[in-house]
Amino acid sequence: MRNVDHLRSDLDQCLRLAGNKANDLGRNRLGSDRQGLVQKRLTGGVIFPPFERCVYRFYRGDLNGDLPSPVAPPDGFEFRLLNADDDLFIRQIESQERWPVGSLKQRIAKENLCLAALCGGLLAGFHLIAFGQVLIPLVNAQRTFRPGDAWSEQLSVAKDFPGKGVASYLRCRIFEELRRCGVKKLYGGTRRSNLTELKVARAAGFVEVADLEYVRILNFKTWHWHRVDEGVSADNWRNFP
Repeated sequence: MRNVDHLRSDLDQCLRLAGNKANDLGRNRLGSDRQGLVQKRLTGGVIFPPFERCVYRFYRGDLNGDLPSPVAPPDGFEFRLLNADDDLFIRQIESQERWPVGSLKQRIAKENLCLAALCGGLLAGFHLIAFGQVLIPLVNAQRTFRPGDAWSEQLSVAKDFPGKGVASYLRCRIFEELRRCGVKKLYGGTRRSNLTELKVARAAGFVEVADLEYVRILNFKTWHWHRVDEGVSADNWRNFP
């Protein structure tokens, strides 16, 4: 009998240990699930905030009228339009701007213009011009420009070449290149709060024409237009989704 009692006691102890282990595992799993849910919500809140608002100001340059006074090219730089075979400089742009590899090459091969400032074997800056349908990421919107219109998508100067007049000459030179291509109007834009960029655009001859206010609350999105220049028809600014 003592042997049977001893075996039964050992069995009861094993069952109790197994039960305690199962409870511990259950609590750990529940805690892990809760922690994962909290982390997921926190990460989602940082990456995809529930509320987003941006007021984007558009400006326009009339290439049929008098262009701004020519700017002298800075010494030591070469300025030219890139083509799809300029792999070295295209790779430099893509590495600086974190664009998908090959995307800029495809765009240049189609219809986009990319005026580059070169210093030796380095890309000092570039001005990318787009035609037709363009994406404006800051306001999550697309716009289709008419023939004869162009969009100044990006003007950028490499971090090793600030204050050398590269940006000013890129902007001035692109006016001439576009007019040769038959472009009549060049549009651009930035956040309305970016006073520095707006000041530079005004100095280059651009006129501010409209604001687009974009608001997103969770997955609900709205766009509202506000005219800046009374001479601009509101119909020109309504072909957004």
